[in-house]
Amino acid sequence: MKKIMIPQIVASFLTLLIVVTVPAQTVLTIEDAIDAALEHNPKIKEIGHEIRVKYGDIKSAETIENPLVEAEIEDITGDGYLTMNIGISQPVNLIPIRGLNRQAATIEREILEQNLKGLKREISLETTQAFLRVCAAQKNLETANEFLTVAASIDSLINARIEAGKSSPIEASRSVIELSYSELQKKEQERIFQEKKLKLAGIWNSTKVDFQRVTAELDLPTTLPDLAELHEKLENNSDIRALRKGEELATIRRRIAAISAIPGIEIGAGISHSQNEDETSFRAGIGIPIPLFDRNQGAKIAKEAELDLVKQQLSSMEKSLQIKLENLLNKLQSLQNHAFVLEKEIVPSAETALEILLKGYESGRYSYLDVIEARNTLIELREDLLETKIDFFLAQAEIEEIIGQKI
Repeated sequence: MKKIMIPQIVASFLTLLIVVTVPAQTVLTIEDAIDAALEHNPKIKEIGHEIRVKYGDIKSAETIENPLVEAEIEDITGDGYLTMNIGISQPVNLIPIRGLNRQAATIEREILEQNLKGLKREISLETTQAFLRVCAAQKNLETANEFLTVAASIDSLINARIEAGKSSPIEASRSVIELSYSELQKKEQERIFQEKKLKLAGIWNSTKVDFQRVTAELDLPTTLPDLAELHEKLENNSDIRALRKGEELATIRRRIAAISAIPGIEIGAGISHSQNEDETSFRAGIGIPIPLFDRNQGAKIAKEAELDLVKQQLSSMEKSLQIKLENLLNKLQSLQNHAFVLEKEIVPSAETALEILLKGYESGRYSYLDVIEARNTLIELREDLLETKIDFFLAQAEIEEIIGQKI
């Protein structure tokens, strides 16, 4: 009869997160996932095209209006003698409207660039969240595999004890149930793992999974950033920057609306030749619109309101993000404390308890149900620890998305 060694079972059981050896090209890192997501996102390309359009708008804003050339032939007396007029005129702005238009077009381009950065951050956050869920599913599958191995080892041990007359045959039935349930759990975790991988691959528009596993470091940091420090880093937030640029743009547009009430002039010059008198004369003129009815009042009111709206949006967003950062930081602190207590105290105690029960079961001091209860407790604690760590890194990713940098 083959003897089952308890230390081997325990050692196998406590190594819950095993590393599967696979070819290097089948292992996906978070950096690889984000790069793929950014490369294949169509919205990024769309904003890139819009930015190039704005470069054209900037060039157009610098352009001076074209002069107008006019030519006329008149026969006023009807005697066949013609009068020919040729003239050229040029609109002239009395205010630096072109410079302001150029500034406005430049700021519009800068707003698009901030929007592009914001979009990239959103995509990175979405990818990070999906990646972490794949990581959790992978860990759960590895744990299910390990518990299945342990369940099989315990089943062999029970059969050996029954043959030796040390255990009741009823324990064999219970062990078969536990072994079958462990197999079902493994299959379910395999399904979830594949589902999460497919969802991750879908972010870069792939209909198939071209990687086998992911790799990530899930050790929690021992220190967390200060809330005041995070608030200072809000200046890196692309939405905040875009709104600040929007405030600049609204200010310029308000100025354009105000000075547009000052009309431009039109100057012209030309020559006139009369065949009847055989004379050529030169003429020059200037045209000045009189702002009697239209003084651009509506545009000035609209641009003033637009500026007030942007200021209000900026203030509201800053307060909202500050509150969100505070809530996320509190969440990080709670999750960190929870994970440290689990990892340093509770899980090791549960592992020790299971080891003692396994050894005691072999000697007959403890029952099979005691072992199963301790095993299930350890499973729950391991799941709680993993879930806590994943939630921590999900919250951390949200903070990094807000402040636009790593913490």
